[in-house]
Amino acid sequence: MTTSNISELRKKYYAGDASLAEEKLLQELLLSPDAPEEWKQEGEIIALLSTPPQVVPPAGFERRLLKRLEQEPDWQAPRSRTASLPLFKHLGLATAIAASLAGIFFAVNHYSSPALTVYEDTCLNAEAAEAEVENALLFVASALAFDDMNDELGGACE
Repeated sequence: MTTSNISELRKKYYAGDASLAEEKLLQELLLSPDAPEEWKQEGEIIALLSTPPQVVPPAGFERRLLKRLEQEPDWQAPRSRTASLPLFKHLGLATAIAASLAGIFFAVNHYSSPALTVYEDTCLNAEAAEAEVENALLFVASALAFDDMNDELGGACE
């Protein structure tokens, strides 16, 4: 057999398309005495993979297996209603209810009395607004190190 035929058999074997007879032929060709050394190693690997190991079941295995098969499977055994609802399912439900109530409480409090922003008018009358502006100007003047703000700015406008 030629090298090209052997390579075709190898491709078929590794693709999983080789029949048992072709696999046996490939194994014999790779393990033949005139085959190159790297082919012999590959032939030994194929031989190991081709022969299933001899497994001896432990004593009494068949009896135990038949006994187990005669028993009712766990998935067919009747269960009570409480056994099918573990504790964590109840806790998950309680947690979901508590989170929903907390969300509703937050939404109601947030939208019923919105907080004032920096840009909203905080003064209720003109005198309060004037006092607020004077305090802001005094703060700015002290930051700029003016001694007397009234001297610098003059009197109040009316």
